[in-house]
Amino acid sequence: MFDTATHRVLLDGFGGLNGDAQTVAMLHGAWSATRIALEDLKALAERAQAEADFVRAAAGELSDFAPEAGEEERLAGERALMMNAARIMEEVSSALESLSGERGAETGLAQALKKLSRLNPEARKISGAAETALEQAYALAEEARRELDSLLSRLDSDTGALERKEERLFALRALARKYGVTPDQLPALRDDYAAKQEALSSGGSQISRAQARVAAAFEAYLAAARTLSKARAGAARKLETAVGAELTPLKLGHAKFRVALEALDDDKGAAGGLERIAFEVATVEGAAFGGLAKIASGGELARFSLALKVALAQVSSPAAMVFDEVDRGVGGAVADAVGERLQRLAQTTQVLLVTHSPQVAARAARHFRISRLKDKTKIELLDDDQRLEEIARMLSGANVTTEARAAAKRLMAEASAPKKTRKRA
Repeated sequence: MFDTATHRVLLDGFGGLNGDAQTVAMLHGAWSATRIALEDLKALAERAQAEADFVRAAAGELSDFAPEAGEEERLAGERALMMNAARIMEEVSSALESLSGERGAETGLAQALKKLSRLNPEARKISGAAETALEQAYALAEEARRELDSLLSRLDSDTGALERKEERLFALRALARKYGVTPDQLPALRDDYAAKQEALSSGGSQISRAQARVAAAFEAYLAAARTLSKARAGAARKLETAVGAELTPLKLGHAKFRVALEALDDDKGAAGGLERIAFEVATVEGAAFGGLAKIASGGELARFSLALKVALAQVSSPAAMVFDEVDRGVGGAVADAVGERLQRLAQTTQVLLVTHSPQVAARAARHFRISRLKDKTKIELLDDDQRLEEIARMLSGANVTTEARAAAKRLMAEASAPKKTRKRA
């Protein structure tokens, strides 16, 4: 609560504005993203303009060459294959001779079929399966011969293919060396220079469109942020009223609390909105407002903290509220006032409190005594008699007197009495 960085979050929570604040933050992020994109586009156009001639030449050269991904590996493999074309043709020719030559498999199969066809009808019946198998083998042999003929024709007819592959491969590698990249990086480099050339030719229109997007995102952010600012102003007044209502019962009747909303220029708007938010107090009538931690004394800080927590809890009561010596620096009637407010708060919210004040402790529904013995911490739930003794000890110190016990008994009786019968300073 004493850190201004948290005040915006607390105010938005009090006003039920968390959803609106998230929308503003999202729109601010979108506006920032369009601004970054515009700056990137301007930077690209500036770089492209500075090297315009080189960009145009490079884009044209790379586009005309049209490098492909994986082209070097493919060309190298094809070149290696073609360099062995003569040996491959020799092996294919030999295979063709074995298949269709004068003593080849195809000729032998044809002769076997011819001999079986000369058998008498009775013999052909029992050799039918063999004849069918030979016919299938002959058909496959014919197909294999046609494929080998085709392969041999292709290898023999494309005599200039090796030269063309080598020229393309060597040119690809030379182009990569020229631009200081690997051959596989040339397609990406071509696209990069194409984008730069596009920025040169249409950069003005692209920047205009980007500027329009920035303006639209800014207007959307401003509209949401202004709506949020108006809602925050209303929530701030309500929070001031709620906290102010808590100050008098806490003996801070002359003190004032306000939520300072410092407006920011539209173009200085942040993800948190169009204002800086800070909780400020004035502890003396007519005095200037200042930061909570800077203006208030120790005892006043504790009471302002209590008043602020109570006001915030009115909107969305937490499951429990924990106070560590919220009564620090106060005593007497002021401590009693703090204890009474905590007692009323405990009627609707679980309140846990660490205190050394007997006036505050007397108003608790349950009293735990925490003590430390050597290396162990002991926590005891006290019964009514033990409570009386502990509050008396808090009043008088180590030596509990009869007067302290009587005072403790009176404090406990007042704390449990109906409000209309209580006497307050």
